[in-house]
Amino acid sequence: MIESLKKTVFDIEEAVKNSNNINTTVNTKPIEDLVQNMMVKIEAKLLPAPTIMTRKFQVLLFPPQDAKLFYKIVLGAG
Repeated sequence: MIESLKKTVFDIEEAVKNSNNINTTVNTKPIEDLVQNMMVKIEAKLLPAPTIMTRKFQVLLFPPQDAKLFYKIVLGAG
């Protein structure tokens, strides 16, 4: 009886050893491409768009508020 159990255990061990030799390869390239594309899209949404800065320089000879009254006083028009 013990001999048959030893043989059965030995057969099971051999089957397990032989089953590990199966080479399986999985092509993950499509998933990697999808993740890469999504990361690029997320990065594009998170980064702010470049802003165009324009500097405006103006010399005000007369104040913008109450301009008519100021012109009337300074220029005597009216």
